[in-house]
Amino acid sequence: MADTEPTAVVSRYRRYKAGTKKVVGWLARSASTCCDVAAKFSCFQSGSTSRSEIKVPSKVLTALADIIASAEADVAVPKHILQVLEDVIELRTECATWYGAQAVSDSTDLAARNKSHQHFIKVLKEVHAMLSKSTNIQASATTTSQSEENKSSKSKKNKKGPRKNSLDKLANLFEMLDLEEPILTPLGEAPSPSSKPPNEWNGKSLSLEDDQDNEAVALWYFLTDMNDVRQNVRQLWLEYLEGQTRLAVAGMVTETALGMIERASNDFVRQWPGFTDWMSMPEYLRITIGINNNLVYLFCKYSNALTKHAAANPSPADLICPTASFLLRTFAEGAWTFQQSLTTSDSGSLGGHVDGNRLSAERPYSEFEEVLLFMLPALTSLKTWKECYELTKRPTQLNLSIHDHSKITDGLMSLIDANQDIPVLDTPIWLVFACQICMDINEVVQGMGTCGADGLLKTTTDIQNSLNEALTWVQKEMNVSAFATRKSEFQLLESLVAGFKDNIKTIRRLESAKKISPLDTDDTWVLYKSRCTIPGLEVLPYRAALMIHAFKDWSYDLLTGVGNDDHAIVAMAHLYGAAKGRGLLQVPWEDMIFLERIQSGRKPLVTKTRNEASIMEYLRHYAIDLGADVAATIKPEFPANLDWKRMLKNGKQVSNRLSELRWAFRERHEENQVLGHQRGNTYDVVLATFTDRRKREDQARGSMKSSSGQIKYSPLQLLQTLTGYSKRDEPRVNFDYAGFSRLSTYGYAFQILQVTAEFEAKSVPLSATPLAYVTRTLRAMIEKCGKDFFTKAQQQCSGRIPKSHLPKFENTRPDPSDDIAKLINKYPGLSVGTSRTTVEFYDSQGSTTRFNDLLYNNDMRKIMPQGMSKATHIIVPVEELGEAEETARRDLPDHKLTDVYEYYDLIWDGKREQIHGRNGF
Repeated sequence: MADTEPTAVVSRYRRYKAGTKKVVGWLARSASTCCDVAAKFSCFQSGSTSRSEIKVPSKVLTALADIIASAEADVAVPKHILQVLEDVIELRTECATWYGAQAVSDSTDLAARNKSHQHFIKVLKEVHAMLSKSTNIQASATTTSQSEENKSSKSKKNKKGPRKNSLDKLANLFEMLDLEEPILTPLGEAPSPSSKPPNEWNGKSLSLEDDQDNEAVALWYFLTDMNDVRQNVRQLWLEYLEGQTRLAVAGMVTETALGMIERASNDFVRQWPGFTDWMSMPEYLRITIGINNNLVYLFCKYSNALTKHAAANPSPADLICPTASFLLRTFAEGAWTFQQSLTTSDSGSLGGHVDGNRLSAERPYSEFEEVLLFMLPALTSLKTWKECYELTKRPTQLNLSIHDHSKITDGLMSLIDANQDIPVLDTPIWLVFACQICMDINEVVQGMGTCGADGLLKTTTDIQNSLNEALTWVQKEMNVSAFATRKSEFQLLESLVAGFKDNIKTIRRLESAKKISPLDTDDTWVLYKSRCTIPGLEVLPYRAALMIHAFKDWSYDLLTGVGNDDHAIVAMAHLYGAAKGRGLLQVPWEDMIFLERIQSGRKPLVTKTRNEASIMEYLRHYAIDLGADVAATIKPEFPANLDWKRMLKNGKQVSNRLSELRWAFRERHEENQVLGHQRGNTYDVVLATFTDRRKREDQARGSMKSSSGQIKYSPLQLLQTLTGYSKRDEPRVNFDYAGFSRLSTYGYAFQILQVTAEFEAKSVPLSATPLAYVTRTLRAMIEKCGKDFFTKAQQQCSGRIPKSHLPKFENTRPDPSDDIAKLINKYPGLSVGTSRTTVEFYDSQGSTTRFNDLLYNNDMRKIMPQGMSKATHIIVPVEELGEAEETARRDLPDHKLTDVYEYYDLIWDGKREQIHGRNGF
């Protein structure tokens, strides 16, 4: 099967194929300089090379290596070829080890298949051993330059030695592999540029002949990549629980991970069309799945397949995520039932109670089941509104929600289809992994999905306060015209922030009231609409985290602008610099030091002035930073000759583009005024931003790498790069730039320095100048609150959150780890997956009989919830829709309520002002 179109994220399988291709190509070309390889091996003969690619059998590799090793002329062996070969051996060994314990076929000849894996690994190791003995191993230009480039950083990070499979190692490896174009170097060309014997294979690409287990190998690499992503996101949310990662960072990385999973899964399905949906994977692996309550039991379908092998890590339970698949099946059934009740004309239940529609499914019990079904009505209605908008293009009150994308909500809505005779049961592979990640998050936060809404509520309150304070100050104290260009956007952000804040408060108020007594019709509709606006906000923490990230992006841009208005930041920076440089001030101003540090590149915020310079020199540099021509500042008539109106347009400002990633999302917002992260392609923006950034860095330092080549990441590299980048970005985003507007304006600071310069020219002691008097006030201010902005920004950053502000979760769930350990000891061959709310076992020696035996084991009964001996029914929780139909029939007596699209538009137009008021949408 041909590889799919290259992307910047390199999967294990793509890495493995590119590695083998690199090694095979080098072996064939190098051996062909020593002898006529076509005479020795049929694969190189003219009748076998009619196509553009030459397939080399694995048995030929050792012979080629032997030719090179025994050649009279010493053939140089590039060091990077050995490194690539080591990586290929490692990847294939991992795969063979896992398949040695798994069932891939109902064939009784499993031992022969495992032997085939081991034989290929043996061939690769023999080739490596022969090449390693060469006395002419040469370091390539790529590895040499990269080694020098990373030498200092590696010595600091890896004092105990480099980590195996470290990110640095992968970065070097990707530079060695041909991940974008086929090998076009002709056979017969020696490693040395001076040797070019021509032959008939010019333009031929060389690769390893596909073995019978190619599909199995590809599946293993794909599942392992997906599990790596899952475990990385899970670890990030554990760090959030401990205060080491902020909610916004965790949410951003999660959405990126889900986008990566979707792209990787779609590529995998295109390349291997036999895997059409999730169920095709356990069927291919011949794995049977048994479920009972919160227990999932996986075992081999054929008893003769695995009797002598213990399951290796990772567990198949983690790789195929069976619980997530069953929960999505439950959701699809519930969505179909619910929408049927809405659209069936004779049901008499448009938006009414469907308590009687019980779902019966043999599935495990999980806390996340409640989360999924809680979102069902809102997602069903959101899909309806979205389809209506796309069909009619008529504006609706939920236009924002129509664009309010996240990967998980988009994926869940794909399972909602009332036009089918049966529910959507073919679950996309990527959606299962995405659901599993959301289950992990729910488990990590102890089922307290509302922590995301709590964080969003706090963030919106903080932003609202900052906006109101900045707006009040600008309108009262500053030149309002400087603010006019962004005023409408300022008000729009304030409106959206207030809307989300009110939405959360409304949901919580009405939910509390509903527990005491039934809600009336209007309140029922308000509650329902609030949930539809942001489906999953109350139960999916990462959804709220995305909104936090988006709002912070927007407020960062606007509040930076307020700080730059009237050049307040530059003004205070120059006053501080002059007072400190001339010895009037010894107290460090942490807030200003931070600002100067984050913008200290090619265009620093403040032009550096010698400490012993005159005040006139400080004044000149200040004028230059305000936008004056350098020539104008050295004329005798300075500063009277300054053209203030013209020069202020070019003055220095704190850049709102210091974060390239946030600016990328900001630009997307400017395209059509939709919040940056809410368009469903966060992954694409992150990837494009990072690859462009690394390419510029490589070009700036004169990297040997081709500037036209695309930068490559492994899945974990991309997520860890994003996490580190986002955490480093936090202080500058959290900083209160608008606060400087309350300290000074450019004119006030300029007058102080100008008068002081005049006094100094007349030999007046510096202690008697205006600068000295201002410095006293400045010193008092710095001593009192000179690091308030910086401290507040730091306290909102990952790993620096005060203990009093850490998220609090009550651990009410018993830890089953001890009981699980007892079971594993008692039943050889048993391994357990990562989840604990639903425990997923894989039994390499399993059977239906053994599963039943496990169910009655005392240790197993401790793991299962008390009082639940079999799967329970689930009621679709849509009671909040109680009297919606009755209201509609009263308001629209002549309208037949058979078209749910028309119903939503009509009922909303008549009700929005009456029951909602101002909520920001």
